[in-house]
Amino acid sequence: MVVVTTIAALLVMVHQARLRVVAERASAAELADHLAAEAVAALPPGAPDAMTRLQAVIASLPALRHVRVSVAVSGRPAGGESADGRSVTSGTPPRWFFDLLRPPPWELRHPIMMDGRRLGEVVISGDPSGEISELWDEMVLGGAMLLGLMVVFVGVVFWLVGQALHPLFLLGQGLGRLEQGNFNASLPPFDVPELADVGMKFNSLARSLARISGDNRFLIQKLISVQESERNMLAHELHDELGPCLFGIKAQAACIVRAARETAETDHAKTILGLVDDLQRLNRRILGRLRPLGLHDLGLVAAVGQLVDDWRGRAPEVDWQFRCVHFEAPSDESLALSIYRIIQECLTNAARHSGASRVVVEIGSGPAGGFGSIAPSWRGDPDFPVAYVAVGDNGRGRDEGCRRGFGLLGIHERVEGHGGVVTVNGGGGTGTLLEALLPLGPLVGMVGAGHA
Repeated sequence: MVVVTTIAALLVMVHQARLRVVAERASAAELADHLAAEAVAALPPGAPDAMTRLQAVIASLPALRHVRVSVAVSGRPAGGESADGRSVTSGTPPRWFFDLLRPPPWELRHPIMMDGRRLGEVVISGDPSGEISELWDEMVLGGAMLLGLMVVFVGVVFWLVGQALHPLFLLGQGLGRLEQGNFNASLPPFDVPELADVGMKFNSLARSLARISGDNRFLIQKLISVQESERNMLAHELHDELGPCLFGIKAQAACIVRAARETAETDHAKTILGLVDDLQRLNRRILGRLRPLGLHDLGLVAAVGQLVDDWRGRAPEVDWQFRCVHFEAPSDESLALSIYRIIQECLTNAARHSGASRVVVEIGSGPAGGFGSIAPSWRGDPDFPVAYVAVGDNGRGRDEGCRRGFGLLGIHERVEGHGGVVTVNGGGGTGTLLEALLPLGPLVGMVGAGHA
């Protein structure tokens, strides 16, 4: 719209300039013709030097704008040209501008008669160069002023649009923070009535999400706590009830073996002893899964190392590796237990389902943004301290569209209960890699929880 208006204004200015050049030329020509007529009439009759006097008179005329006045003697070219009236201007117009405004050539001849004889002519011709130069200077000045006004206008429009869209920009930033899990995000009051209600609803939504997220973490933590209590209770039952019973059965069978001679009963008693030994080993393994005693006595790193060693003994054909890189053990016992349970479940899945020849466990700690492929999934502060857990194998991987089992579901619940993030990648024979980030401190108003 601005461009169309500018072009229309320029066309109008050019048309007005052409009319002005023609009008100025006509006015100057009329004046020059009057002066030339008076100069011819003032010549004394019969003077032998009439033409010389006339040329001197024409040369002495005041400078006339936009016309040239000269004397043409019969049989000779015009001479005695007066000042051409070109004004001194600050700039010379370009050729295209001159051609655009220059009117058609024009010439007026006033005869010089004396004693009935035609001595020559006073020639008056148009010279619009001065007027066109003035118009060029005026248009350059006007164009510069118009350009300046346009720059100011565009700047003001951009500023006004920026001010009008600033609330939307803040709203977009707030939604981005909500997407990243920062539920402390809030918007300032907006002056625009239409957006003021949107801002209030956004702040209310952020507070509701923060409350719901906190409630979800609390419920998950409560669920995990109940599960651990049940595990401890079951471990006590196995240890205090089943353990003594198995010991009693084994003692009675040993007595039978010692009392009886080599008979069929002796063989049955020895079979019972072997079965009891198997049951006791199974009981100890179940107790180790239900209540990892090494976690409390030795610490998380040693307990995980012991867990890997246990699987190394049970499946020697698999290369079991454990790496601990700059790991700071969490002071929160529930977090340490969750990390242990995550690794425990991953190792069990790898042994049962992957068919892998190598399984690698890695734990570490540091800023959330410094842990490779899982870092983009973290929706909180990239400098927030977290514990890093990774379990990978070179097995067959997960099938496409495979439904998540109870073990993996439990891992997600534990990670999300602590406000962390977990990803599972791999499939199609490329192995499986589970990575998790668990915050080492309280998450206030923000969560990193998510899964892929």
